[in-house]
Amino acid sequence: MEAGEQTERSQKFEARALIQSQERSFFLIRMDDWGWQAPGGYIEYSETPEQALNRTLREQLRAEGASIGRPLMIASRISDSGRHHLAAYYPVELATETIYPNSEQIRTYGWYTLDTLPADVGDQLHYILQKVAGR
Repeated sequence: MEAGEQTERSQKFEARALIQSQERSFFLIRMDDWGWQAPGGYIEYSETPEQALNRTLREQLRAEGASIGRPLMIASRISDSGRHHLAAYYPVELATETIYPNSEQIRTYGWYTLDTLPADVGDQLHYILQKVAGR
């Protein structure tokens, strides 16, 4: 394999935004390929995690000027294809309370408390939200 060449079993690094309202709700998105997730995505070559978060928040939520804190948690998962995903979860405050999700990328979205999470939220995301909420 040549340097820089990727296989299905390669690693992907992600930056995810934990956006929480004053009412202790979390903003989550559902993408066709991913299921429920915190907004964010892959860190591209030569990007910092913070740059990746700003880029993906612009792409997914049309949000500018996010305030990004220090990472709260790192999570690891193996996808169905065998690819290893390593995600850093950051607390994020948006410059505006109005969010305009990109309907080309996001199937559905919403604000959810731990008690109102969709039934098909994955165990890992549920655990992360519980820890952030202090439960």
